[in-house]
Amino acid sequence: MIYPWNERIWAEFRRRLPALPHAVLLHGPRGTGKFEFARSAAGLLLCNSPTGPAGEGEACGTCAACRLYTGGNHPDFFGVQPEADTLEDTETEEAGQTTGDRRKKPSTQILIEQIREVVASIQSGSHQGGRRVILISPAEAMNTATANALLKTLEEPPAQTIVLLVAHEAARLLPTIRSRCQAVGFTEPDRESAIAWLAKNGIQDAAARLALFGGAPLTALESAGDGPGLEVRALIDRFTGAPDALTCADALASVGPPVAVDWLQRWTSDILLYRLCGRIRYHPDLEVRLAPLARAADASALFDYWRSLHGYRRIARHPVNPRLYAERLALDYFECVRGAQ
Repeated sequence: MIYPWNERIWAEFRRRLPALPHAVLLHGPRGTGKFEFARSAAGLLLCNSPTGPAGEGEACGTCAACRLYTGGNHPDFFGVQPEADTLEDTETEEAGQTTGDRRKKPSTQILIEQIREVVASIQSGSHQGGRRVILISPAEAMNTATANALLKTLEEPPAQTIVLLVAHEAARLLPTIRSRCQAVGFTEPDRESAIAWLAKNGIQDAAARLALFGGAPLTALESAGDGPGLEVRALIDRFTGAPDALTCADALASVGPPVAVDWLQRWTSDILLYRLCGRIRYHPDLEVRLAPLARAADASALFDYWRSLHGYRRIARHPVNPRLYAERLALDYFECVRGAQ
């Protein structure tokens, strides 16, 4: 699926299709449609009979290759994601493997075995006689060893092999990986267009939701259900309802490290913005709650805390101890806003 705000990038991708490089890095903020773009790109690359003239075509959707791809059975397509990302919530518990009394959770990293399996598979010829496509998402879920296992394929790819990497945080990729890819950048759509798109999709409080999720329309749309929107609202209630550090640590632990650190970055940004220039970016409907925190906060300490969250973010998907991670986030935050409590 190509979302309206990505149509210009899609047109350029199709124009360059005849001379497409062997590795393309699709990077930009979460919730902007990069993965869906990559899926559509893979479908077009694998299609036997693209519609339209060269450079303007689309996957036909009816050839044997398209039917195999949409059915999830194309032998020349290799999708690589962390196991945790490929499972629905209802499947996650079943996917865990019991060892003694401990249940092994699905990995949040792309494992070196996954890359080695794909690399071994592409050494033989194409099953359909056309291109082979490897889609890796999110690419930053590869650790150093895993990324190095991919490196030789990026340096010396087999003929007719295209690697599509999707990254929310491209800076976390090894420089050797980034340097071997042609980068395609994605950004959030302009605010008015995004609000109109959300309203068209049935979101009543489109402006507030879009702001809450940093201008990412797909994340804002997902928040309308029982997903991140409810989790974030629960965090806001805990952090502004005469809280204490341990109560807030409980709230952070309940949503998990990735959601916790992502929201704290937005929350502390708004406190700093309001303190310094009276503006609120992510929570425009919460000025009454944010104002006391901003007035009481130690701006210098809060800025240092905001910067430290970038370090916490790097380990958010695999902290050594999630509970201690949540407690450290909460305790350090309270050191900055103690006067408002």
